[in-house]
Amino acid sequence: FENNHYNESKYAREVAEILNSDHHELICKEEQAMELATRIAPIYGEPFADSSAIPTLLVSEMARKNAVVALSGDGGDELFMGYHNYKWAQFLGKRTVSKTGPYLRPLLELGGTQWKRRAEYLDTSKSTLLKTHIFSLTEKMFSEVEVMMLTGRVFRASDLKRPELGNSRVLSPMEEHSFIDIGTYLKDDLLVKVDRASMYHSLEVRVPMLDHRLVEYALNVHHNLKLNGSELKHILKELLYDYLPKNIFDRPKWGFAIPMVNWLQTELYYLIEKYLSEENIKELGMVDYNVVLEIKNRFDAGETELYSKLWNLIQLHQWHKEVHLA
Repeated sequence: FENNHYNESKYAREVAEILNSDHHELICKEEQAMELATRIAPIYGEPFADSSAIPTLLVSEMARKNAVVALSGDGGDELFMGYHNYKWAQFLGKRTVSKTGPYLRPLLELGGTQWKRRAEYLDTSKSTLLKTHIFSLTEKMFSEVEVMMLTGRVFRASDLKRPELGNSRVLSPMEEHSFIDIGTYLKDDLLVKVDRASMYHSLEVRVPMLDHRLVEYALNVHHNLKLNGSELKHILKELLYDYLPKNIFDRPKWGFAIPMVNWLQTELYYLIEKYLSEENIKELGMVDYNVVLEIKNRFDAGETELYSKLWNLIQLHQWHKEVHLA
C-alpha cells in the first residue's frame, strides 16, 4: 500500500536483487482493497473474518499474470514459533506468574495503554484455556466469555482438542500453543484464506513448509531452538543468514496487515451501519443486538481496537444477506 506503515516492498526488492530473481511490485490503491472488502463473503462462500484475505486476493491476482503455480510460506510460524503469542505462553505458563498475576494486574492497569494491554494478558478469567485467552487478545478477537455473552450459548474453549500425540511426551506451554494453532488457526484460517483467494484467480499455491516430513521433524525440535531470547523463528533465521544479509530479517515481525481500522472509521463505516443494524442482527438471530450496539458505541467513542470484533460481526451478517439468502 502507499501508506508506508503497511509497505514491505523495499525489503522484498532487496531480497530479489541478492537472489537475482524476477521481481514484480504492485503499489495498491486503497480504493482497490476497500472494494474487495465488500465482496469477501461471496468469494469465500462462508463467514470469513480474516481481513488479510483482501491483500491475499490482490497478490494472487497479480501473481497469476506471471505464473500458474506459486509457493507460500504458511506453516512456518506455527511450526517454528513465529508469533508473539508463544512469548506470552512462555511467560504466563510460569507458576510464579500465575500466582502473582492477580496482584500485578491492578498495578499495570494504572499505567498507559501498553501497560493496560499487558494487564489484560494477566486476566485469565475470560477463558478456560490459556492458549485461547492469549490468541483472542493478540488477534483482538472475542474471548470465550464474550462469545457466550453475544450468543447466549455456553461455549467452552477447553472443548478444543489438539492433535493426539503417539507417546506420553509432556508439552511446554509454547508447544501446547503451537498445537492449537496448527489444528485451528492454520487449518481453518490461513490455509483456507490462501486457497480460496488463489483459486478465485486460478492460481495454484503449494505449501512446502507443510511437507509431512518437515512437520514431523519440526514438532520434535526443542522449543528453545525455535524461540531464542527475543528471536522469533530463531532456527529458520539462522539458516537464512547463510544466504541473505542479516539486516534484512533482523527486524520486528510484520504481519500481512491492512489499515482496516482506518477504513471502518471512514469510507467503510457504512458497512457497520448496513450489516449491524438492529433489523439485520435480529433477522439472523445469532447474536444479541444490545451487546453489538455496546461494541459499536465504544468503537465510536475511540476504542479503535474493537475494529476486529466489528469486522467479525460484519462478515457474519454480510454472509447471511449476500450468500445464505441470495
